[in-house]
Amino acid sequence: MTRDLPALEPSAALPRPASDQELTLEVARWLSARGLPGAGPGRRGPAEAVVFGEMARAMRARAGLGRIALARRARLNPVYLALLEMGALVPGELPAVAVAMLAVALGRSLDELPTTPYAPGAEPRDEVRHLSGRARLLLGFASLRPWADAMTAPARAAAVSISLPDVVLSDGEGAVRIGAGQIGNLVTPTSPSDEYAWRLVREAPAAPRWWVHAHALRSGRPAAGVEVELRMGGQRRWSRVDDRGELHFADVDPEDIEPLELALGR
Repeated sequence: MTRDLPALEPSAALPRPASDQELTLEVARWLSARGLPGAGPGRRGPAEAVVFGEMARAMRARAGLGRIALARRARLNPVYLALLEMGALVPGELPAVAVAMLAVALGRSLDELPTTPYAPGAEPRDEVRHLSGRARLLLGFASLRPWADAMTAPARAAAVSISLPDVVLSDGEGAVRIGAGQIGNLVTPTSPSDEYAWRLVREAPAAPRWWVHAHALRSGRPAAGVEVELRMGGQRRWSRVDDRGELHFADVDPEDIEPLELALGR
């Protein structure tokens, strides 16, 4: 049985059903454990989320995919996808990255989706959450549109630049500001801008290896020697700030983008 339910997130550590029958049972357990006998009027999300769930289910059916197959392709948990299709999620449980990952798995850019689970003008924006010494970057629709375009482009050969929010982390010596960063496959990182920003860059498939590059400052100076950990999906990378204040994380998978977190080394 499902016990001690974790936060309901696209990549939460939920059971991974092996069959549609197991998935149905697991969804029923989740609804029951949350005190919800079903996705009826008392629990269903807003109208936009319900319509989006119905649209996602119809698109999945047209693609000839079961929920488990689509969840694996989208890197979403099957239980999460089932609840999304049922319209059982509220806006706080529907981050933009889940919608983007689902769209890419269905071969669509965000602009090609007939609808979204949000009210007009209420699409999520970039956000940074600080918990237990970590900074989690939640990308909004504005940032994820070009990412989805790149992931669905022919041969994934599109060039993209996405600005991400500044990150400030603290240790016993004070605050470290991380910015002017990029995720890309260019031969060399581009020059940092005057404003601290992360940038996601995609180049032609001639350079298939991706990296993350950033700058880290403490009190306006390079935070040389500080170790920073990157968590990007299931990937873990560590980098030490050099004398110029630069960080470099090699060989990252751009598809495995959620969750996206930064932390200072211990």
